Amino acid sequence: MTATRRIVAAAAPDERGRPVPQVLVLTVFDTDADIARALAASATGYLLKAERPQLLFAAIRDAAAGRTVLSGTVADRMMSRIRPRVALTERERDSSAT
Repeated sequence: MTATRRIVAAAAPDERGRPVPQVLVLTVFDTDADIARALAASATGYLLKAERPQLLFAAIRDAAAGRTVLSGTVADRMMSRIRPRVALTERERDSSAT
């Protein structure tokens, strides 16, 4: 992620203060540590190479526009770490309870 840090640090900010160019990581590695390092280095997004080509093309366009892009599995993993898990009671799980 050294390259990502250097690219972002050397870039001049755009009118919204975001660095240009945007860095989109495309990789086969999906460990929490790899994802965290890329995002900490200011990558705009993190995509896995297994994504469908249509998603990859759309993600490249989104990242170029400065929007954050994550593979679905990466986003799910990040959200599961952020969002608290709440266990429902049996009554709450019962679909007939109102």
